[in-house]
Amino acid sequence: MFTGLIEEVGTLTQMTHNPEGILFEIKAEKVLDDLKRGDSVAVDGACLSVVSVFKSSFTVQAIQETLDKTTLRFLHLGMGVNLERAMMTNGRLGGHFIQGHVDGIAPITSILKKGESALLTVQIPEQLRQYVAVKGSIAINGISLTVANVSQDLLTVAIIPLTFQETTLYTKKKGDFVNLEVDILAKYVLNFLTKGSQQKNNLLNKLHEWGYENNKGNHEF
Repeated sequence: MFTGLIEEVGTLTQMTHNPEGILFEIKAEKVLDDLKRGDSVAVDGACLSVVSVFKSSFTVQAIQETLDKTTLRFLHLGMGVNLERAMMTNGRLGGHFIQGHVDGIAPITSILKKGESALLTVQIPEQLRQYVAVKGSIAINGISLTVANVSQDLLTVAIIPLTFQETTLYTKKKGDFVNLEVDILAKYVLNFLTKGSQQKNNLLNKLHEWGYENNKGNHEF
């Protein structure tokens, strides 16, 4: 579990293709503190397990399924990536609950810079639109952000100067793809409401089979 507060931007120094997918070596500083094999690290919002830890870098394995479903397949040597270690239970939750399970990727349609801040707009994949609401939370490349506006298939977030400067967002341009993870609470709420509606319909159908009518005939319910 993560918070969406990026600890630092790492640099991709090596990519090793293997039968599982790609082994990434990432140069870093802050996240190396107390990092060990098997720990979870969010790389541009995708949760990966640490394979090895070195003096100034670490490696993580991305399997083919992860590569197929995230922007990790677009990475190249020298590229910066957002890094966050798994949250600690005794720390403050400054962002929102993020699993590191990317729900989809989205193209950037515009970046409107305003001084040192910016408005970032992306095109939401159709299957994710039901989970997005104004003032709700969303993770873009692992960054916890608040939805500023939703218009049809477009989602806009406001990027404060600190976030814009200390993440990889300042390197992005129109047409680039980013990882999206919708709010897990939205998923649970929609799932609960959907199942509740289905159960109600099943009950009504069963009562109809037993001879009851809804506001019709001699039997009502």
